Amino acid sequence: MQQYATCPAGQVYADCSKWSYRSCGDVFSSYAQNFITSCDASCRCPEGQAFDANNNCISVTECKTNACIYNGVQYAAGSKIEKDCNTCTCDNGQFACSNKQCPGECKVWGDLHYKTFDGTFYNHLGKESYHMLKVNDSLQDVDVITHHGPCLWEGAEDSISCVARATLNAKYSGQSVSIDFNTDSQASIVVNGVDRASNLPLTLLNGHLRLRREDTNVVSATFSDRLKVTCKSWKANLLWVTINAPVSYVRRTSGMCGLYDGDQTNDLQTPEGLTQNATNVGNSWCVKEVCSTSQWSGSPVDTCAEHPERKQKALVACSYLKNESFSGCTANISAYYDACMLDLYSVSNDAQFEIIKNSAYAAYASECTFSISDVRCPAGQVYADCSKWSYRSCGDVLSLDAQNFSTSCAASCRCPEGQAFNAYNQCVATKDCGNKTQMTVPVQCQGGEQTFTQVILPNTCRIVQ
Repeated sequence: MQQYATCPAGQVYADCSKWSYRSCGDVFSSYAQNFITSCDASCRCPEGQAFDANNNCISVTECKTNACIYNGVQYAAGSKIEKDCNTCTCDNGQFACSNKQCPGECKVWGDLHYKTFDGTFYNHLGKESYHMLKVNDSLQDVDVITHHGPCLWEGAEDSISCVARATLNAKYSGQSVSIDFNTDSQASIVVNGVDRASNLPLTLLNGHLRLRREDTNVVSATFSDRLKVTCKSWKANLLWVTINAPVSYVRRTSGMCGLYDGDQTNDLQTPEGLTQNATNVGNSWCVKEVCSTSQWSGSPVDTCAEHPERKQKALVACSYLKNESFSGCTANISAYYDACMLDLYSVSNDAQFEIIKNSAYAAYASECTFSISDVRCPAGQVYADCSKWSYRSCGDVLSLDAQNFSTSCAASCRCPEGQAFNAYNQCVATKDCGNKTQMTVPVQCQGGEQTFTQVILPNTCRIVQ
């Protein structure tokens, strides 16, 4: 081999040789064995060494000694990962993270899996109504209630339950509103007792609350202070509820979502402030007006043990969460994998299996900075995350503040770029959103009851709440 370049101290000039590692990151890559056939002649570390994060040559053994492990994945010294809104750097075998207070996210999905604002995962299979989030202080009054019931797919176990409906009750500056998010065949959105599903988007509480459809099966309610409640319907009595809270809500929350303060040890608390197990905490947040005396008790049903014949099919589906598609995700894989297995073991119907599988994939993908490809969408729709095209419905297209929608969306099935959902949930070109073929709805306008075309409603008549 000829010397073609002058290399920095400690490095040598070499072509593709028998030593394959280029950096400590390569040491832990599953593709490291391919590097010998994919390299260029250049300056590199001598055999048995690799570049660290500062481009210094250290031994491969030292790379492994200084490595960090997070969620079962090994990272080289100097590697950086994003955890919520903080950046963590692998330093001498441990991740050192910045210490910013991050916006909180609480959600319930699948066969009633909960994640609190501070990241605690637990299950509660009660079949009553529960306070998911309560905020009651001098600033505002917010109550998000999830209504649990039997899962309605064919062959569903009696022992499992799903979120069938969610209610948002809010008071602000002397005004109040009650919104029901339903999973019925019409996916109705009932505002103060009136179905407004065909009227979205709506501005409520004197402009402090924005209710809009983000996709065919996704509806969100966003407050002016950026508290956001998102409901996603997966059919068969299966509703996801996700609550995003800005840092202004730190130490102001209670309910199934826990106290949002960055401390997981106090997440599972009763209204009296007592720390309990998931069963007792869940039951303590049951809505008193509707709770029965025989609440759910005990541990979640082990559907895996009850149906071993479904193991292989569930394993194949849930193992997708552990493949290379999610290799860059730093979310808690074990919690989502276990939830996926429990949910899919409870399904015997093939069509419903696909729905629950997609729900499990999307639950994990929502924690990552990318979307997933193995989700089947209705004909004419595509699966996408928050992207450069911001319109979701024709109502959005014609809304005066449509430019704000691109910062408020969820990864899901939607119309391709340049199209939007019409009143019939069909994808049409945005230029056709104002035509008269859309569904008409009666609304109350100044001067009496009139009928207007739904898609031009925001610009023709102010809806009176």
